[in-house]
Amino acid sequence: MQIVGISTGSTVQIVDTFGLPDGVLEAIRNDQYNVGEKLEGTEGIYSPSSLNTPPQIRQLTREHYDDLEEEAVTRVWSMFGTAVHNEIERAARASGKDTAEARLFAKFEVDGKVWTISGMLDNMSPGMLDDYKVTSVWTVMRMDRLPEWTQQLNVYRWLSAHASHVQYEPGGPMEEWVTEDLPKLTINAILRDWSFREALKNDKYPQTMVFQVNIPAWPYDQIEEFMQERIRIHQLDPVPDCTEEDQWYGGSKHVLRKLGNKRAVKTEDTLEGILAYLDKKKIVAAGSGLQAPFGTNEADLDQTMEMRGFKKGEFYVIERPGERIRCARYCNVAQFCPQAAAEGTLITQKAYGRNNSVAIRIPTKDAPSTGKREAPF
Repeated sequence: MQIVGISTGSTVQIVDTFGLPDGVLEAIRNDQYNVGEKLEGTEGIYSPSSLNTPPQIRQLTREHYDDLEEEAVTRVWSMFGTAVHNEIERAARASGKDTAEARLFAKFEVDGKVWTISGMLDNMSPGMLDDYKVTSVWTVMRMDRLPEWTQQLNVYRWLSAHASHVQYEPGGPMEEWVTEDLPKLTINAILRDWSFREALKNDKYPQTMVFQVNIPAWPYDQIEEFMQERIRIHQLDPVPDCTEEDQWYGGSKHVLRKLGNKRAVKTEDTLEGILAYLDKKKIVAAGSGLQAPFGTNEADLDQTMEMRGFKKGEFYVIERPGERIRCARYCNVAQFCPQAAAEGTLITQKAYGRNNSVAIRIPTKDAPSTGKREAPF
């Protein structure tokens, strides 16, 4: 394993245990994202994304910052997003018509304390804010990120109307900002896994690889109420546990299987839903009671059922327990989290696309020194 380094905006030390090409590692290490510096006379700094970050994750990141590390391979999709933003910024500046990648700064008071609110606008034209997301088809088909996107863009809208300063280059000088109202908000979702073939077969599938989502513009008092609520939650002591929404918990499922079939016959949120389906189809299920945790090949359960005396063609029901997806796969502080330990969260150690990795991770403290790091918030 080699230590790749610490990117400007990174909250963890980036390590490579899978031998990624040097060019990819350099691009990951050279990430220029930065939350900026808090304004003079303020308690701290919040960005639109950090307002939405679960307070427990933010606190554990601060407490264990020097011990955090992340596989470089998990940053690859983020690198795609950075490349898209760089191209949009280059084109906007060349045209001279739009403002792109401008970091705004404003002061915001909550309960007698003043905070810095800072965010980087992807692309702004008169009366309109565009935000670009490199994401998956599944994300826009489910629209499960819509609440988060709505909150984020409305905080950007508030910033454009209340900011005092702007910074056009990371670490560059601050200039005075001329405030502007942006009543039209749009997410431009660039779908990294879009398929022309699927678009032809399915009208409900996105018909283009760039999917636009119009975001409702909130009144400014509603935006400020949201910001106040989030800052107050982050300042609680102790901070609250992550909610199921924070954990990306999908809930358990009940699955009807037919012994000998590779695919499930029916999946429902509740056992009652399966029973209603069985009654409607006049199917008799021979048994139930098995569990299939995350990672189980459910077709392999046929062998277990055969050992119990089931025959090919008979039906049975299994429960697929819900997975806390963020905790298990995407949370950098899960190993330090008391809530994850209490809930018995199984943290997935496999790297993307590698089922049997032989790479050995070493603790940051045993790695060559890269200098003292400070948490970015």
